[in-house]
This record gives sequence, structure tokens and C-alpha cells, in this order.
Amino acid sequence: FIYFHRSWSGRCIYEIELIETESGFEIRGAFVNRDSNQYKETDLKYDKQLVVFLIENLLLGKKTLFPIRQSDEERYPDGSAQHSFSGTGYSEVTIED
Repeated sequence: FIYFHRSWSGRCIYEIELIETESGFEIRGAFVNRDSNQYKETDLKYDKQLVVFLIENLLLGKKTLFPIRQSDEERYPDGSAQHSFSGTGYSEVTIED
């Protein structure tokens, strides 16, 4: 299993179950915390994009662009959404809601 926790609260937000295959590992299942007192996001599609970003950037060392929704663009100054969500500072890319 891989667990992604919020850095400030320590709350687990994502849990990824892996299985070993001949060529490496595959995701068997993924779980997201839906306790609204711990995590306010409710958009499963966006959660999937965030998990892919976290795995590719934090675990695999890639420099994938951070997915920021059009509706969030004005709420966050450039780069601050990515820093807030993942503590990283790579470039963001706007995605359609």
C-alpha cells in the first residue's frame, strides 16, 4: 500500500493498493478519504488526476504538470495551488472542470 497524508494534519487522504506483476507493479485499488471534516474535495475525477500527479512526481521523479481546475485558477496565485496540495513547485497546467 501507498498512503498519502496531509502534511499539516497528518490525515490520510489517499490509499493506493499495489500488486506486483512480472513487469513491476500495478494499482489494484485506490481509496479516497470522504470525511468532509478531514478532506473537502468531492470530485472523483479530480482526485484521480491528483493521485496520478503525486505518484508520478513524488514517487517516480517525473516532472508532470500539476492539474489545476479552471474554477480554482483565480483562487490561487500562480504556483500556490500546487504548493498547497503537494508541497512541490513544478509548473501548473489548467484543466477543464
